[in-house]
Amino acid sequence: MEPNGPKDSLSGIVIRNCTAKDNYGGGFTVSFSGLSNASKPLDVAFQGCTVDGAGCGSGFSAQTWRKSGAAPEGSRVTWTGGRITNTKNPGLQFSVPAMTVQVEVSDLQLGPRTAYGSAGRGWPTISIAAERNNDLKTPIGGVRFKNVSVVDDEARAFLSVAANATDDG
Repeated sequence: MEPNGPKDSLSGIVIRNCTAKDNYGGGFTVSFSGLSNASKPLDVAFQGCTVDGAGCGSGFSAQTWRKSGAAPEGSRVTWTGGRITNTKNPGLQFSVPAMTVQVEVSDLQLGPRTAYGSAGRGWPTISIAAERNNDLKTPIGGVRFKNVSVVDDEARAFLSVAANATDDG
């Protein structure tokens, strides 16, 4: 889901019991890149969804690639229940402005085989970083987890938090 411009609105959207299987790209993505601080807040919820195979993307991501880090204040993205497995990139990947976007992930099983294509990249199962936008000018974060389990056979950290992430998210 990616709004095209600042006047677009994604609010009250609920995706229930859906499966993204063997996608070439990511499983499910919410992008804030077309929005500005003046846009209406986003409100998108995923409930009981499954990702089984994401060829060159993450299982679930919420992100902005704009250098300003602009996103409407009060935006909320939630993922409740389900499972994410067989992803080439991190199972969960977040790059959102901490001060304006709240991401909540609960009751989710990650793995096995998340970030299986990370050889040489050092990607973990969960990434909170300014991916594809190292010049992001605002702190990222705003992510909360509850009852998330990670199954990973590799000897690596399951969570990576970038230096510009806030300590309250």
